[in-house]
Amino acid sequence: MNPVLPLHSPPPESRSPPVLAPRLDADRPFGATLPNWKCDTFVLSAAYPRSVPGSVRSKEERARGPRSFPKDVWEATVDMVTRQVECSFITPGYQGDNSEEPLFQVVNRYSPRASRTVADGAPQVSLVLIHGTMLCKELWEPTIADLLAQGQVLDEVWALDTFNSGQSSLVNQDLLGYTREPLIILS
Repeated sequence: MNPVLPLHSPPPESRSPPVLAPRLDADRPFGATLPNWKCDTFVLSAAYPRSVPGSVRSKEERARGPRSFPKDVWEATVDMVTRQVECSFITPGYQGDNSEEPLFQVVNRYSPRASRTVADGAPQVSLVLIHGTMLCKELWEPTIADLLAQGQVLDEVWALDTFNSGQSSLVNQDLLGYTREPLIILS
């Protein structure tokens, strides 16, 4: 099996991260319950290069218009898994397809307005959360609010959207072709 692919910087001529409109409740993501917390949103580069060739649509494919959603979910899933297995096990020394344009991830950082005073030797706590298939980073907000309301000491919380879900899927829609994964049909 190949080792984990190395991460490289995208080519300098590739697309830039988009600027997102600010969240309307960014200064109070948990409402009046936790008024001392705020939310900052960032757009970060996703892993580059892609580990599976063809995971991003080429310029020619994008010029032809939107990709139609696969009618046969099972067939689309088998095709995706087959390509991943071929790249991981069959192609010796595969280093990823760096001819594709980079994808982006949208990330929320929840933090208190004022940093807490930390005693010498006391740990600072950062919590990183990622969601499952077809969900979004905001689904963690009730959980974060519950943890904080119960007195859990947190210095910051990061919630990430995967490149093909939530707000990230909208940022990457032109490259992915659609914003839904095949599993959404099953729900």
